[in-house]
Amino acid sequence: MDKPADKRFLVEAALLILQHSKAEYFLIGPITPDKEHVRTLLLMKGDKRLDNITYAFRGTPCETARTYGFCFFPFNVSLIPKIRRWRN
Repeated sequence: MDKPADKRFLVEAALLILQHSKAEYFLIGPITPDKEHVRTLLLMKGDKRLDNITYAFRGTPCETARTYGFCFFPFNVSLIPKIRRWRN
């Protein structure tokens, strides 16, 4: 994911998903080896890229990613602690 073309693809995909889902935020990233955190490869609010984060996802909507391999929540992102801080 270090190639510029890969990043461009992610940004374009994120913009398409944001536009059609009406979600406020988009993030994509792998679960870390400790299986307790997500490290974002891309984090966006609307059409603006934000700095990537690593966050503990236990107790957040994305905890289901542990079981299903992904999560999609166009609402209630305030349950992710670091995003909650940006919204306030």
